[in-house]
Amino acid sequence: MDAAGTRARLDRIQDVTRLIRDAPFPVVAAVHGYALGAGCEFALSCDLVVAAEGTRFGFPEVGVGLSVTGGVSRLLTGAVGPIKAKELILLGEHFDAQEARRLGLVTRVSARLRGPQGPAGPRPAGGPRGARRRPHHLRP
Repeated sequence: MDAAGTRARLDRIQDVTRLIRDAPFPVVAAVHGYALGAGCEFALSCDLVVAAEGTRFGFPEVGVGLSVTGGVSRLLTGAVGPIKAKELILLGEHFDAQEARRLGLVTRVSARLRGPQGPAGPRPAGGPRGARRRPHHLRP
């Protein structure tokens, strides 16, 4: 991929991240399988993240000669601090859902992931209509 193609790809990823972060309502991610690179960035953008057991997270971009987006740099640093963020990005190692939970990247790990309103997902206070607006000061 040439420089223009790479820039266009990063811009599209950032557009999705901005849409998630700018949503006027809380956004819940239900993650299973692999959340690598942009997938991990999208999860970081959400207000709550429920991950299935066995889910793998990571930032493999450096290992294939790419850089992470500015969204990852900012969101990950805010979540885990600058030292741990550098380690996760520069080493590019995968980590499981339990480690993501320990790091504060995941709200809940579930053996039975059925989405945000299933038995394993978080429920907003006051039921489904309780959290219609995302408090501006709590945005990721």
